[in-house]
Amino acid sequence: MTKQAILSTIREIGLVPVVRTPSAESAVKAIEAIYEGGIRLAEVTMTVPGAVRVLEKLADHFGDRMLLGAGTVLDPETGRAALLAGAAACGASLIERRQISRIHPSVLGAI
Repeated sequence: MTKQAILSTIREIGLVPVVRTPSAESAVKAIEAIYEGGIRLAEVTMTVPGAVRVLEKLADHFGDRMLLGAGTVLDPETGRAALLAGAAACGASLIERRQISRIHPSVLGAI
């Protein structure tokens, strides 16, 4: 998915539900509830234990029916892992601009 398509989806939906839970299981349940509520976009923060595995599980389950993002991405390695797991975009409030391009050229970057 291109950066423009990702931004278009975010604008169309009008919000980005951010999931920050104390366990991987509760994160999966939260994303499933978001989907069941009709929202086809959600972000899993990297503070969720096993967040990359959560993204893999959700990406396998939802495929292209839901746009997944990774939040609280503080370094290029975590960003790359999140993208490989199925995140379409990464975001963080504290990442340095020069690190964004090291993750992937189409990543949204700091929000």
